[in-house]
Amino acid sequence: MPLKSLTMNDEQTEKTYAIFDTAASRKIIGDLEKRRAKVILFPPIETEKINFERSAEIFADLHRFDWLIFTDVLAVEYFLESLAEIDFDLYALDDLRVCALGEAVSDVRPPN
Repeated sequence: MPLKSLTMNDEQTEKTYAIFDTAASRKIIGDLEKRRAKVILFPPIETEKINFERSAEIFADLHRFDWLIFTDVLAVEYFLESLAEIDFDLYALDDLRVCALGEAVSDVRPPN
């Protein structure tokens, strides 16, 4: 969403915005602060691949999960790579609900 649509008038400068504190967000954060909007900064999300032994244990219990929530492309890629490493049957995930935050995240496909 372009910044102009977030801050079109003076009334909107009284609103509160929550945004992740990343390098990509710096310009938007600066523009909002210049307009005296209240800005709450979330810490950046850090993603790392879990080790093989731990992933096998987690994936054995996937049927107990209510949701899988993916916040970024790397999270999906690491998840799918880990499944491939243990020869996990992707059809076992059919009953799980999955939330992908953003179009790029939802477009990630399993490796062949």
